Amino acid sequence: NTGYYIEYLKDTNTNVCQWQPASKTAWVCWFQGMENAPETVHCCFESVKHWLTDWNIVVVTAENYSNYAALPEFIVNKWKDGLITNTHFSDILRLELLIEHGGLWLDATTFLTGPIPEYVTDSDLFVYRNGWMDEDMINMASWFIFASKTNDVMLTQTRDLLFEYWRRFDYMKNYFLCHMLFRMVEESNPGAWSKVPYFNHVDNHLLMNELEKPFNAKRVEQIKRLTSVHKLTYKQRECGQDCTAHR
Repeated sequence: NTGYYIEYLKDTNTNVCQWQPASKTAWVCWFQGMENAPETVHCCFESVKHWLTDWNIVVVTAENYSNYAALPEFIVNKWKDGLITNTHFSDILRLELLIEHGGLWLDATTFLTGPIPEYVTDSDLFVYRNGWMDEDMINMASWFIFASKTNDVMLTQTRDLLFEYWRRFDYMKNYFLCHMLFRMVEESNPGAWSKVPYFNHVDNHLLMNELEKPFNAKRVEQIKRLTSVHKLTYKQRECGQDCTAHR
């Protein structure tokens, strides 16, 4: 019932949050610990360390997440009981980390071949876009989010809607719940959303398409000229290639 959440948004007071400049922190989450991550995730993490030398890089795990994010007990309990999956718990966690601290969230399968683009760090809030010119319902990507300050209005309202959803339900109605709620928040904050520069994440997925193909240095260089930020996946045959090769 989207109407319920739209009305809930109208009744919240998150538009007047106090904020502070963000810490220069890059958040990477692998709940089992990086030492237990697959090869692709290790390669991605090495690329993050290589290119973000002036950032404080924090690996968030199931053991330490509460050191950085204060989540309601009912959310944590539903996660521990398996009602909220790791994937959807991480949707909540990334929002809370950026609300409390700001900085940069990168999915553990984010591979860097250069510095973070200025169009990201020059923005108050940045997400890559999905679909064509915001015409799709799922019009943002959550795998890479930058917040220049704490308590960003749109992130805070999206988190609040997720909390409200999980207060009411013990199951996931739609895999893209976070994205759908974010879309509601966008439409409630057109001024803030208009300040997020439009960059579609199609180019960011091109390198993923090369993972199971024979290494082609020319093709990799073509992709690197398009973007330095790449979304990969570990859910395929490991490439077995030196993870420094694409730098």
